[in-house]
Amino acid sequence: MERDTEEIPAPPEVAEALNVPVGEIVTHVVTRATEERLPISISDTYQPLGITGVSTAKYLEETHADRLPVPEHAQWLKVEPGEIVKTVHQKFITEDGDVVMISDISYPRDRYDAFVFKMTLR
Repeated sequence: MERDTEEIPAPPEVAEALNVPVGEIVTHVVTRATEERLPISISDTYQPLGITGVSTAKYLEETHADRLPVPEHAQWLKVEPGEIVKTVHQKFITEDGDVVMISDISYPRDRYDAFVFKMTLR
């Protein structure tokens, strides 16, 4: 697993999801996973600056879909142009409704038979 972390100005869609002003500095983490040197997933995760992890989250909202990957995900996963991937959009939310993390994950459809997610938030 490989992770790259940087602080970036929040693009509009990230700012809206995290309820911060557009351009406010947020933490962006790109995580790339391989299995036997074959790319199996890539994710983009965003958090407001100063928040690390999801220990304050009470709820996890996930949206699973089959979609065209963003260009960076397609390149890492080595999928053909126009090829659909499995995507998971995660939103970690506190009891007060504050979003403390969002994550967009892409998986090649031909490398998994099933997905099982089990998470304990608190």
